Amino acid sequence: MIQEIIKSKNLGFDEARDDRSIKIVGEGTKYPDCIIYKKFPDKPVCVIEIESPDWDASHFKLINNANKEASHIGARFFATWNIRDFILWETFVEDVPLLDRRKWWETALLVKDISEVDRPENWNKIRSFLENFLTKLDGYVYKREKFVGLPIDEFFIRKLKATVDINTPVFTYALKQKCLADGDYYKRLIKWVTGQGWHPDLKPKAENTDPFLYEKMARIAVYILANKILFYNIVKSHNSNRLKAIATENIKTPADLNQILKNHFRQVLDINYDTIYEIKIFDELKIHPSSIERVKKFIEDFDQYDFKGVNYEILGRVYEDLIPEADRHEMGQYFTPSTTVDLINSFCVQDSDDIVLDLGCGAGTFLIRAYARLKYLEKKKHKELLEQLWGVDIASFPAHLSTINLVLPDLTETQNFPYILNMDAFDVKPLQTFLEVPKHSGIKYETMRVSDKNRVKVKMPEVNVVVGNPPYIEQKSIENKEAVRRTVMKDWGELRISNQSDIYVYFFIHGAKFLKREGRLGFVTSNSWLDIRFGGDLQKFLLDNFIIVAIIQSQVERSFAKADINTAITIVERCYNRQERESNTVKFVTLKQKLDEIIKGEDEDRFKACDKLINKIQRAKTLYDDENMRVFPKSQKELYEEGTEDRQYAGSKWGKFVRAPDIFFELISRKKDFFRPISVLVDNLRRGFTTNKDEFFYLTDEQIKAHKIENEFLKPVITTPKECDSVIVKGSDLRHKVLFVNKEKDELRGKNVLKYIKWGEEKGFNKNPSFIYKTRWYDLGKITFPAIIFRRFFDVKFNLPLLPDRIFDNQTFYGLCIQDPNYAKVLAAILNSTLSALFIEISGRLNLGEGVLQYAVYEAGQLLVLDPDRISQEDKKKLQIIFDQMSKRPTLPIFQEIEQEDKQKLDEIIFNILGLSENERQNVYTAICVLVKNRVEKAKTFGKTVKGKKEEFNPVTYAEHILSEVFNKKEKKEFPKDFVSKSWDTITIELPSIDENMKLRIEEFFGKASLRIDGMSVDCHTPSKASFVELAIQKGVKDSVVVPADDRNCIKAIKEYQQYRKEIEAEIEETIQMFNLTQKKAKAVWTELENKF
Repeated sequence: MIQEIIKSKNLGFDEARDDRSIKIVGEGTKYPDCIIYKKFPDKPVCVIEIESPDWDASHFKLINNANKEASHIGARFFATWNIRDFILWETFVEDVPLLDRRKWWETALLVKDISEVDRPENWNKIRSFLENFLTKLDGYVYKREKFVGLPIDEFFIRKLKATVDINTPVFTYALKQKCLADGDYYKRLIKWVTGQGWHPDLKPKAENTDPFLYEKMARIAVYILANKILFYNIVKSHNSNRLKAIATENIKTPADLNQILKNHFRQVLDINYDTIYEIKIFDELKIHPSSIERVKKFIEDFDQYDFKGVNYEILGRVYEDLIPEADRHEMGQYFTPSTTVDLINSFCVQDSDDIVLDLGCGAGTFLIRAYARLKYLEKKKHKELLEQLWGVDIASFPAHLSTINLVLPDLTETQNFPYILNMDAFDVKPLQTFLEVPKHSGIKYETMRVSDKNRVKVKMPEVNVVVGNPPYIEQKSIENKEAVRRTVMKDWGELRISNQSDIYVYFFIHGAKFLKREGRLGFVTSNSWLDIRFGGDLQKFLLDNFIIVAIIQSQVERSFAKADINTAITIVERCYNRQERESNTVKFVTLKQKLDEIIKGEDEDRFKACDKLINKIQRAKTLYDDENMRVFPKSQKELYEEGTEDRQYAGSKWGKFVRAPDIFFELISRKKDFFRPISVLVDNLRRGFTTNKDEFFYLTDEQIKAHKIENEFLKPVITTPKECDSVIVKGSDLRHKVLFVNKEKDELRGKNVLKYIKWGEEKGFNKNPSFIYKTRWYDLGKITFPAIIFRRFFDVKFNLPLLPDRIFDNQTFYGLCIQDPNYAKVLAAILNSTLSALFIEISGRLNLGEGVLQYAVYEAGQLLVLDPDRISQEDKKKLQIIFDQMSKRPTLPIFQEIEQEDKQKLDEIIFNILGLSENERQNVYTAICVLVKNRVEKAKTFGKTVKGKKEEFNPVTYAEHILSEVFNKKEKKEFPKDFVSKSWDTITIELPSIDENMKLRIEEFFGKASLRIDGMSVDCHTPSKASFVELAIQKGVKDSVVVPADDRNCIKAIKEYQQYRKEIEAEIEETIQMFNLTQKKAKAVWTELENKF
């Protein structure tokens, strides 16, 4: 294949051969798998050694062997390839160790076993890879293209991942066999896994658990073992007189393997590194005898490498990649880039004696960089720096990584005891919680004796700095939510905290309790609190207790490439003086450059760059703008006043201060009397309706003809933004009509619509849960026609169409109801101006990372719009004429829309009314284009790998997004517990053993009722109670059901649940529209949504 590619691509090589033998003195005869020649047989270019996928392409033995072959025949390059990983090396580099000559590492084919290779699609992938490699090699050899070696950190990450990939099958088998044979071990494994914050679907019995889950857990087992071996070898390099290489030659059986590793690790424990080896759940696994050699190769290989140049905080990146995306999303764990961490630490760690705390430390990135920051401020000993760092993590695995990372900077120091608590952050209290550690000198905190004289308990202090990246866990997924709320209430007394608050809100509040006076807190979190309604409570908490130093957001990048959220950095300083807080000027910072372009180099240069940036931010008294950032100063007192309604702080949209251009603030301050919220300019603003059965209520012309439905029962309806092609939408433009029948069936006799309703009942449409308790299931109720529709989601088009005909709108839109048609057209003209587009862009919600601008109905009502009453009659007529002209063409993306002559004429009238100068008018056009472009470009990182390749579609992720958005606005409730009043009398009905596949059927007999569950019968007393029990089982109840004693309450609870369900489904339907998914993908998302809700 290589020879064929060389010829077809017309590359500069002569031949590729696999038939040459090489005699090496003392080594015998070698047979390279492939040699590529510049000129056969005298000028070899590259030797390729190929092994099966169960080998590690970075294994020292394989590399050394290929290097000897290449050196002997004079080939400039050699490659090691296990079909999956292909590594290219340079053979001759003076004064550079062999393992540092790595040049290129690519994944050729994702296979676990050699048997997977022989498939047509895989051979195509291999060919494509080889074409790419040979083209690159040709460039290196003939075009003198620059050959940049793979950095040691990146090489280390790939080697560790390869080690995990290769050994996972071995440990998967061992783990599954252990779980099947030992029920007690399986229970302990479940407890350990859930303790990490993971919630895989581990069944009560090991044999029922999905094999894939064993593989996921085995990957973690391999990684932990690799860490232990790696750490042992690193300690050995500093203690060669005490520690010896792991004696693999004595490993013959699985028992030998476990015992020898245990003996060597015990030697490390004697040097006081017990915290590294405390995860023992996987130590009991016994490797199958046939796999012993593979594991021995893994151990021997790690002993050959010198990883002294590795920056070990990258362990966190490897850990992040080991956790599948869905689990990572659930756990809210994402690796924070070091530039973000350094900026936050530099804002907060201002003194070399500062004590630093991270309440969700993960792999320890914030603590490692705080160590570096403290060392930059004053050259202290390793031991002294560790005394100033505290970390907390609920999961033992990341706590284990944090400990490794903090120990590694100085292994010559035997008193190496990082303060890492493996606890729930909300169980940790300043001046109350104790951590037990080995007794050592230099402890600067209060201690307590324990029974072991070699150990001591250290009291958690108050700190100068709290930093971190709190987990990205949405409010619906917070475990022990009430306990978390009780903790923060106890910390601060009665606080107003929305039940819709995500976990990071509680981290802000709890973290603040640890701070000393003038202590600083710095977090990187979702930016949703800047704009979403629940954020008002956090805003008030910060305004009441802190000087808000800075809020920073990037317009060019997201802090987490693998998280589907936009982020903001928040820096605050504890302040007890109200006057000081109110006199403070908050700095809203918009970054225009990527942080790694501003903060780079080694530690000293990085922290100097951070301090320089911070000084510029803090010195800004008025608007500051340069090539790297914009700083908008805003009085903290003004922020409070702006968010106050009826003498109570309700919240304000702070996001505009980091997104909005200067022209926005100039207009709002200079012409504030000209602008009013939409809600006061219309008769009514309401959400569009939901049918709950679109296939029945929405009809095309063909369906109407087929059923011969009378026109009096049909109204045109707009169902999707795709039908909003222009600034006016007419009934004739629409594909569907909606069925509106508000009469009893008796009144419909002789009408075809009655036949259609009966047809729907034959299809079972009337059995939809949302219709069960309606008198007329087919009646959508009374709905007012909108004059203008406001889109819930915006991409690059900003038209808000006028509906001159009597057209209904569904849940994808918000209807602006206006009685006066002339007034409606003027308002529509204003809403479709470029200035309104700018205000829409600035005021919309950007907390999701997919580039979609979103509005809730209350946010649409708050949008500021030019008041039509401020416009003269003459200008109103002009606006209506131009608006009619615009309606004759489709609305274009904003970049092209602003160039249209009619749009510019409409904008000119608006600009003239406001008295904008030519420069200001141009600023409006520039601002809207820049903001939209940045929004769309920034979102392109969503769903991409680091190399920019698109990840596979994951319906779980989309379902999580949708539910997150829905339950940001509505409280999540469960049936029956959230629908049964505590004041009601209840009875308990016991259930037999329930399986999710069982069929349920209510049986009635003379007013009595029972519920048939497959072959079993449950006495429910009455039909209402039977319906209640049936619904409870459908909602997941399995043991017993607490049922209202009064049938009227049973009916009430069911009705309230059905109404709640209807509202949630409407919200879901609205939200799912924004993704523009294919029908197949949308169906997959709905399946996930049904599983989750």
